[in-house]
Amino acid sequence: MSGNSVDDDIEACPNLPPRAKPTSVHDLRIDDVRVIAALGDSITAAFGANGVQRGDPPSMRNTMEDRGISFSMGGDDGAFTLANFIQRFEPRVRGASIGSHRAEICYGVLCPPMQYHENDRLNAAQSGAMIPNLIAELEHLIRAMKSDSDINWASDFKSLKLAAVPSEQLLTIFIGNNDACLGCAPGSGSTYLSPAAYEATMRALLERIQTAIPRVVVNIMMGFNVSQVYDLTVEDPYCQGLRRAGTVFECVCAFLPGPMGEANRQRMDVLTQQYNARLQSLARFYNTHPRSDSFAVIVDPLLSNVRVKEWNLKFLSNSDCFHPAAEAHALMAKGVWWNLFRPPTSKRTKLVPDEGIPVWCPGRADRIATQPPE
Repeated sequence: MSGNSVDDDIEACPNLPPRAKPTSVHDLRIDDVRVIAALGDSITAAFGANGVQRGDPPSMRNTMEDRGISFSMGGDDGAFTLANFIQRFEPRVRGASIGSHRAEICYGVLCPPMQYHENDRLNAAQSGAMIPNLIAELEHLIRAMKSDSDINWASDFKSLKLAAVPSEQLLTIFIGNNDACLGCAPGSGSTYLSPAAYEATMRALLERIQTAIPRVVVNIMMGFNVSQVYDLTVEDPYCQGLRRAGTVFECVCAFLPGPMGEANRQRMDVLTQQYNARLQSLARFYNTHPRSDSFAVIVDPLLSNVRVKEWNLKFLSNSDCFHPAAEAHALMAKGVWWNLFRPPTSKRTKLVPDEGIPVWCPGRADRIATQPPE
């Protein structure tokens, strides 16, 4: 590693010197990335990230997506996001979402068409999405990319004209929380929610990405034990009031009290960790069978061991006491950015808010680390 870190000001990082065009996605410096995109659910859509005022009656503000501060895709000025960190080193990067709007709901078969907003740009995530919904998200993303004249769509490095500017792409995927939130029923792990079904759908998704999107690094976020939101909020009167009023209906498996609730949460956690193991297996496969110069898969374990129950409530949205607040999105962005440059054995596997994460300043020798998990 040739870089260093700064407290919280990425503008204090030194500029990177010019370099020759890369010939492989396994040799990408962060300033080579010209396109950022994302697939996922309400977390990537930043549902409720800006929150509401505690004590105010529920309103349409409780149903907003604040995509401009999404940890991976937010492009609002001054937001701590992966997209803005990349833009610091490559101002021409395309794809970041901006602003806020009503939630785009896509929950299994309940997925109305034509919900995307112009300001979503290449953030194709939709609130409520489960892994089968990502196939439709991806097709929307491909259409959006192809319609952008600033994205070079040549199929590989060798086909690029000498005068062309390659559009190397970083695609972040974060999915599985809603799948796990339905996974509390006994036997659910052997149904359409099974780890095998999750892996098969993710494999089909990756096959489509490899075929349709040239020169792309896919960074897949591991899931976290969302059940611990119960432990963090169970004694908070405001959060419990929201749930009693019926204004929040999320992850029923996680919030049932008593022994049955404990059993539910344990099944959810087991399912999440099984999903994570399948993601690691897929990354090993795609980076070794055979290794491609135009396609790579990274698995980011940043959230795999996070202990949400030990966090402060300020990291949860006041909109629903469930989704990450703006502070959590900023912390996640710094963690994802940190992990991008590190091999699997050196990546962070949890976020501890009190410890903080410095902003990494990449140096001329730093590359997006595409080694497969060991």
